[in-house]
Amino acid sequence: MLKKTSNQPLKRLVLTAALSASLVIGAGAQTTPTTATATAATTATAVARIDGQPITSDELNEMTNRVFQAQFAQLLPLMAQLPPEQINQFRQQARVQALQQLITVRLIRQFVDSSNVKATEEEVAAMKSELQEQITNAGLTYEDYLARSGKTDASLTEEIEQALTMEKLLEQRVGPLKPTEEEQKAFYEENIDQMNQP
Repeated sequence: MLKKTSNQPLKRLVLTAALSASLVIGAGAQTTPTTATATAATTATAVARIDGQPITSDELNEMTNRVFQAQFAQLLPLMAQLPPEQINQFRQQARVQALQQLITVRLIRQFVDSSNVKATEEEVAAMKSELQEQITNAGLTYEDYLARSGKTDASLTEEIEQALTMEKLLEQRVGPLKPTEEEQKAFYEENIDQMNQP
């Protein structure tokens, strides 16, 4: 049996988010075409609409700042030395990614809300505890992690709840996401050479 890696909670969040985005977009394309459509808004404060629900410029600006901080945090000390055009290019990249994230989150939220599946408070607390342990083992404080990732405690908790809920929904649709012990052994035996490398 393979050992659980120290970054298992983070991997589960990333995997679940990636799978759920494709499932939601695929499901939206099959069942309700307007779900996956973002149109330019006619009002000044809405930058896009998902099934009539606006994504506001305030939401986009907040997410853009979070994405910019998370992706370009290493460059912040050097920003004063960079030409303004390059900084604007970085910010524009962050804005595009932020809008994509907001649309994906909105679609996932609609999909989750339309189902009867929900992660329990206990499951969310357990995953959050695992993640906090992982953060501590990496030599960071929880607050440092939140600052570096551009998240708040509430947004991280919501993200964990959505990821766990999506994991449950995916398991209902495609079967268990966790490999069986036999699958783990087979994978290990097929990749034994790679397992022994540092």
